[in-house]
Amino acid sequence: MEKYSSDNQSVFKIVGMSRSKDELRLSSSSLPSEIQFSFSPYLIVDTKQSVLVPTIKAFFLDKEGNAITNELSLQVVFKFNDNLPLCLNEKKGIDIKDYQALVSIFDTTIGAFRGILFDWLNGSELQRPLPFVQMDEFLKGLKVSFAK
Repeated sequence: MEKYSSDNQSVFKIVGMSRSKDELRLSSSSLPSEIQFSFSPYLIVDTKQSVLVPTIKAFFLDKEGNAITNELSLQVVFKFNDNLPLCLNEKKGIDIKDYQALVSIFDTTIGAFRGILFDWLNGSELQRPLPFVQMDEFLKGLKVSFAK
């Protein structure tokens, strides 16, 4: 595995990756004229193990907001050798200590997700154009939880 080193020498590596095993299933034999791509990003922080686990869950919706596909999910486990790039601050919420490392793991997760999404869509009409996941949308919807 490749390691990432930021300016403050925080180092991490990918130690695991898993995705949903179900193949693409459509709720109908024909696709609606208007389709939306919906995704939900999550981040689990385990400070004791120095692990961050970003997860993306996604599916396609019709214009009324009804799911037209089953869910695709990806979970990537990043192990840090030193300090995590963020911590829980009881008064202020979350403190970000290494923004670049955090962006790097999200960028890696999004890139892996797009590759898996392309494979999952497997030539279906939903594959072109392949939905794009922007970092700002990812961060806006990110839900963070700390392991106990």
